[in-house]
Amino acid sequence: MKQFLFVSLLLMPFCLLGQERTDTLHVVHYDINLSFLDFEHSQIQGYTDLQIVSKVNNLSLIYLDLAIENVDSLMVNNVKHQQYVHQNPLLTINLLSPISTSDTVLLRVYYHGKPSQDSYFGGFYFGGGYAYNIGAAFNDLPHNFGRAWFPCLDFFTDKSTYNFNIRTDKTKRAICNGLLIDSVLVDTSTIIWKWQLQSPIPTYLASVAVGEYDCYRDTFHSISERVIPIEIYLRPSQMPLAPSSFPNLKPALRAFEQAYGAYRHERIGYVSVDFYSGAMEHSTNIAYPNFAIDGTNNYENLYIHELSHEWFGNNVTCSNAEEMWINEGFASYSELLAFNILYPATQGTDGIYQEKYRALHHKVLKNTHLADKGYHALSQVPQNYTYGSTSYDKGSLAVHDLRHFLEDSLFFSAMNLLQENYQFSNISTDTLVTFLSNFTGFDFSGYADAYFWQGGFLHFSVDSICRGLQNNDYQVYIRQRLHHANQYGEHLPIDITFFAADGRNKTEKNLIVSGEKTILSVNIPFEPAFAIVDFEEKMSDAIIDTNFKITQSGQFSCSDAHFSLLCSGENVSGLLRVEHNLVKPDDLKTPNSLIYRISDTHYWRVEFLEPSNGNIQMKFRYDNTSNGLDVNLLSGYTQKDLVLLYRRDASHDWERVTATQSGVSVAGNLTTNAKAGEFCLAVANPKLSIIDGNASSVKVYPNPTGDLLFVTINGKNCKQIYLTDINGKTLCRKKVESEQIQINMSGYAAGTYYLRLESDTKNETILLIKK
Repeated sequence: MKQFLFVSLLLMPFCLLGQERTDTLHVVHYDINLSFLDFEHSQIQGYTDLQIVSKVNNLSLIYLDLAIENVDSLMVNNVKHQQYVHQNPLLTINLLSPISTSDTVLLRVYYHGKPSQDSYFGGFYFGGGYAYNIGAAFNDLPHNFGRAWFPCLDFFTDKSTYNFNIRTDKTKRAICNGLLIDSVLVDTSTIIWKWQLQSPIPTYLASVAVGEYDCYRDTFHSISERVIPIEIYLRPSQMPLAPSSFPNLKPALRAFEQAYGAYRHERIGYVSVDFYSGAMEHSTNIAYPNFAIDGTNNYENLYIHELSHEWFGNNVTCSNAEEMWINEGFASYSELLAFNILYPATQGTDGIYQEKYRALHHKVLKNTHLADKGYHALSQVPQNYTYGSTSYDKGSLAVHDLRHFLEDSLFFSAMNLLQENYQFSNISTDTLVTFLSNFTGFDFSGYADAYFWQGGFLHFSVDSICRGLQNNDYQVYIRQRLHHANQYGEHLPIDITFFAADGRNKTEKNLIVSGEKTILSVNIPFEPAFAIVDFEEKMSDAIIDTNFKITQSGQFSCSDAHFSLLCSGENVSGLLRVEHNLVKPDDLKTPNSLIYRISDTHYWRVEFLEPSNGNIQMKFRYDNTSNGLDVNLLSGYTQKDLVLLYRRDASHDWERVTATQSGVSVAGNLTTNAKAGEFCLAVANPKLSIIDGNASSVKVYPNPTGDLLFVTINGKNCKQIYLTDINGKTLCRKKVESEQIQINMSGYAAGTYYLRLESDTKNETILLIKK
């Protein structure tokens, strides 16, 4: 499904007896017989037959889900049965005579009442003469919501075939999964609509919609040589809008068949519903919002997303809600895949695919941890965020990464075989990893540890490049860092692009890195001025990058990278790359008494891919908002204390550069002249002065010190004293209430420290050495 708002959801307690019920029984088939005649009271009435097979010996109790208040009666094997209890939403049936493994029991449940709705998304809806279900619940557990309108075993892993016999007023139609087999006039005013679905699906994909519908029909010629009907059920007024609302439906189908294999279901179907929160991928009968039937292609991503679920979700289904990325990550990625085929890039442009991928990558780095309240592993997303940004957006990035790791030929071959091997069944992340290992002959466990089984992101950078013993041989020192991840990647391939000073470049592919530091040997036919990891954006790392093609004067910006350019002069030109690295920059190599603290969250790297002309200034944005990157840096300071540091690369130390500051306390910019290298924010008080620890008004002794440090203040308006390390981290704070202060330093390691004295008018710092 696709929804338009991600929210934090509070979940109800898990439905009684949980997933283990699917270990005891399996519903082979549902025969749903319902009347939709009481629209005034939003009521349904009828019965459902269930064909149940035992998976264990001596099965005596059957637990089903039904979230409708009234169960009228029950039959077991065509005999009326009294031994049941319905405590909404659990229906418990005592069989009296236990059944053995593989035995079948036929159960019929008569019921009536108002179908259930989830408190946010999902359930059953009546309104305006129409009724329909949305099969997944965002708040209720389990998230499957077949129980909203029929008795069932409501879990992803229990897949069944279906018959639907839906009675309606003769002015209406019932649209369900599968194929319409017949329609029977019951009397002068009502009709029974008979539908049959032979492809097994879980309960959340079962579907019904009732109302005044017409059908837009077409056919699709599958690569399997089947001619598959396309049926889009719409309100009569919407019929003229159908072709222009789904203009690329068949090209998208062809794209997905090429990518994932033949379409396996009975028909391709959509039904319009008056739902405003998104769409739902009911197999062969996608619930599609009325607002998207507008005669334009504005909602192309929506009908394409839901269509792709016929492969990921409706054919191959995730085993549990915590691994919803298998459904929604692949479906979200399929939007990008379809756009790449429908709108290929022209020469010299990135194309829609790359633009959308880059925007998605930036979005996940900036927002997903906020929307889902943390950095969750794809394989272990908490159920209150099952349908959140981690599953959809980060899941989509994971598929992008996997595709480029395998390369197209192997990736699409693997996806075709996956759909075939696990047709109409379930997979977990473990299953996927094992399948990929067997298919490729490559042990995928390390890849999965890095990208599936931990939250956060990995970060790779080139620390330095050194000339080797032979001509054109170089050693490249690679650094791996973690952005809210737990462990370094092992045996991971990366691409590195080397650039000469004149713009020539060469890419070395699939270089293997492991752990925090790796040394690589490469042969480059020119002297590299610098190198960039993953220049072609094949992997989703902890870097927000962009390339600026400068052809004229003006301002160019990438807000996601907290960076902008101001270009002026005649014949301004150049190609500049900026990387916003969302990891802690290196510490100072040598203590600098002018710098209190360096950012612990991010830094920038700027490189000129082509020589530049004209005057270019760079603006680096600071963000001190509640979730901003610079909140920790500015804690205890103001924006006036911010400075900009620079180094050419990791072999150099940071130094302060001249920068003009503009902005307010919560956000602003530091502007400096453009040059290649790395930049980060730091704090250094402009009023700072280094004083002698034995000045007449202040005495600090002993210095160097051992365990105890004494500070004597004579006649100075000093209010507080801070002891900090060389990076500006405050180790202790003392309020000045007397002329002599004692500081115990026995717990601190030997090294350099600063003692900062604060007054209303001036801050002074004394350099300390701990022996």
